[in-house]
Amino acid sequence: MISCIPDKIYGINHSVMQIPSRQEIIRKLRNNNKKISLVFPIYYPSALLRAFDIHPVEILNAPDVDLSLADAHIQSYTCSLGRILLSFIKEERFQNQYDLIFIPHICDTFQQIGSLLVDFIRPSQPVINFYLPKRSDETGISFCIDELKRIAGILENVCGSKLDIKRLTLELGKDIEINNLLKEVFEKREFLPVSDTDFYRIITSKTYLPPDDFIKILKELLASKTDSKRKTGKRIFISGISAEPPEIFEIINSHNASVVFDDLAVSGRRIIDFSGFSDEPFRRQSEMMLYTMPDAEKGSPIEKRAYWIREKIKRTGATGGIFYIMKFCEPEFFDYPQLKKYLLSEGTKTFLIEYEMTGKVSKQNINRIQSFIEGL
Repeated sequence: MISCIPDKIYGINHSVMQIPSRQEIIRKLRNNNKKISLVFPIYYPSALLRAFDIHPVEILNAPDVDLSLADAHIQSYTCSLGRILLSFIKEERFQNQYDLIFIPHICDTFQQIGSLLVDFIRPSQPVINFYLPKRSDETGISFCIDELKRIAGILENVCGSKLDIKRLTLELGKDIEINNLLKEVFEKREFLPVSDTDFYRIITSKTYLPPDDFIKILKELLASKTDSKRKTGKRIFISGISAEPPEIFEIINSHNASVVFDDLAVSGRRIIDFSGFSDEPFRRQSEMMLYTMPDAEKGSPIEKRAYWIREKIKRTGATGGIFYIMKFCEPEFFDYPQLKKYLLSEGTKTFLIEYEMTGKVSKQNINRIQSFIEGL
């Protein structure tokens, strides 16, 4: 199993929202002879892949993989996400679940794994390395357009068919609709009758659900909006790559606190802060990856990240923040000291937790979370 998403989430309009698991989606796609691409998080041209009838499935965690498979190739002090993904690729029981491996180079670890796969491991599936620019100005956009055209050429060879520009435009339109719905969902978060855990699980189901299915879920979620805010207790935010395992939210809630916004790379940072999209499809796809919220993984300036977090704090009334950072994740650790100093000068306390994605939240970290919340 590669999914921690439950089959059912309760509490919306007194009914049951059905969210298929990752495995269910993979089986359905396989039964329909659909190609699947295993994609590394976080920024990849989803619409371009779908335009070739390739469905991207993003892996955030696979807790039952054999990490020794990765440890034979990369250092044990590599981040747990990188070790999980490489082990997942090497495990034979998963290899019939995807036809392509797509790796955006958002950090040194992913770049290292991409090189290892192409030059040494050489899996049976094609490997595409995607070089995402670390800037969102015109130079970055131009580079990204060229990179996408290069990848389109590779996909044409892999699939044996030419890119259908009309199909690409259609798929881009779906991603824009999803972004607009997500903006509304995040804005109305406190009026939605779901727990913090279920909210996160709904949002991250975007990583594997077909767009039409995810759009339907978001619309159903918004239709459940109430007129009054949920009782929240102490109000905090959470920052980092992801919140794995999602039970971290239950731990926070059990100590009379709730998450009123997140600065997670797999969630809040993915929102596109842009509306004037180009009509040219390759440029539009570039804009959709580069014009997201400030992100350490894309080298966003500290000032922009601090400003974005500060504005969210003002709007939500958060009094503290947990930086839930994966061990050895250098981009996140590089940013934290400066963000901590800036936010503290604004009166917001922060707290750092290092974690390994491979296990449960430790008792030590549970106690530290409790102490931090009690001190707010």
